[in-house]
Amino acid sequence: MNGKAGWVVAIVVAVVAVGYYFYPEFIKAPTIEQNTAQTYGTYSYQCDSGIKFTMTPSADISSLMLTATAPAPFSTVTLHKQGDGNVYMSDPNDAEFALSGNGETVTIALGAQTLVCNPVADPNNAPFNWGDVTP
Repeated sequence: MNGKAGWVVAIVVAVVAVGYYFYPEFIKAPTIEQNTAQTYGTYSYQCDSGIKFTMTPSADISSLMLTATAPAPFSTVTLHKQGDGNVYMSDPNDAEFALSGNGETVTIALGAQTLVCNPVADPNNAPFNWGDVTP
């Protein structure tokens, strides 16, 4: 009887050891690539003029998608980073729609109109911070 118990214990230990060794393969845990978001989050803003929108930066911050959430002179627009600063434009050859960020504030140049916009308070998320830009 003790011989059989010894073999059962040995088999159980062997199965546990093999399972422990191959555990990551069984689980197929998500890789870093699978967990990487396609965006850098979504942030709500309100301008002095009452215009409200959300801003969704791409994961590499090379572009921004703005989506109006209250009456605005735009609905959804994608802006692309220009140079090394915090300036994004709809078209690099035309500054008709441009956004620049400084601290938590964004300034939108929309034709002849300039909008100063600040983050909407969100108790669950910190506002997007562009860093301090010195002229």
